[in-house]
Amino acid sequence: PLHCFEASLHMTNAIVCLPMTMIVSSALSFSMETLPNPGYQLRPFNPKRKSDCASLEEICANVYGGTDYLPAVAASYAEDPDCSFLALTKNHDDKHNATAKNDTTDGNENILAVANYKRMPAQNSAWIEAVRTHPNHRNQGLASTLLRSLVEFAKQENDNNNNNNNSYAPCTSTNILTCTIRSNKGMLRTFDKVGFT
Repeated sequence: PLHCFEASLHMTNAIVCLPMTMIVSSALSFSMETLPNPGYQLRPFNPKRKSDCASLEEICANVYGGTDYLPAVAASYAEDPDCSFLALTKNHDDKHNATAKNDTTDGNENILAVANYKRMPAQNSAWIEAVRTHPNHRNQGLASTLLRSLVEFAKQENDNNNNNNNSYAPCTSTNILTCTIRSNKGMLRTFDKVGFT
């Protein structure tokens, strides 16, 4: 069945309004291991893993003039059951990635980009925040890949929620909320590529 799926933002002096509406069909084939680009893997960020924390520090070193809040709140995002704080890495064909959530050892799996997906079920919404790309990997479409994956993730959750409801109950849609400051031209281009207009 087709479901209405919307994304919208609020506008203040510093925030850009980027509303989006799309009609989606079932997304049940999506999983965290299967991204639109098979060269990458999406997995949970693990704050107990030294390489994850080191990668995040590198990613955030020059954000907001070196004062990025994300390293200080990453563990709380990772532990919050309403959040999926996700890391985009290169896809490796080994067992190491399958256990990445619980693995605290340091491998050669550096994080290329991160984002937090926060569920707000009372509002039929999800909030995408803290989208960051490693400085050495910018302008390669990784933020677009990550955002597309989060939109697919939202579609899957929306479909699963609708399929678990009473068959006579109306299907709900999910509002995806996100924002950026006007001066963040790179993120504005990324939102445009993904479909936020």
